[in-house]
Amino acid sequence: MISALVTSFIISLVVVLSGNNSVNQSETNLDSTSFIVELLVLFIPITFVFLVIAVPYSLFVDRWMEGLQWSRLSRERFAALLYIAGGAISLLTISLLISHSIRLVSIRWMLVLGGLMSLTYFIVVRILVFIFRKIKRGRYENI
Repeated sequence: MISALVTSFIISLVVVLSGNNSVNQSETNLDSTSFIVELLVLFIPITFVFLVIAVPYSLFVDRWMEGLQWSRLSRERFAALLYIAGGAISLLTISLLISHSIRLVSIRWMLVLGGLMSLTYFIVVRILVFIFRKIKRGRYENI
């Protein structure tokens, strides 16, 4: 659950920062929303999607991957591919449910964005697992 919140925040922050042009809008006397409002407007639905789709999917994939008798590196690579595929398919499905029709260009972008979002989630999960293992072993007491 922490991973979903952290990933949602990272993705929301990147999107808001990449599209934030409030300086240009304020120069032309147009209304602009605050940075925090834009961040929350993205953070809430993204967090919901991660909690409803990404967390259960990642638990399923990770549990399934534990049973494979592959090397650790091979399992991690395959898990990353499964995360990317799951994220791409999930975002495409959500987009189709919302808009009922998507152009080919939009399908490509949905697959890419879903893959990038799920890859971000994969990396955050692995970093948090590493940190919590180190804390549990007592190596990083001051974190």
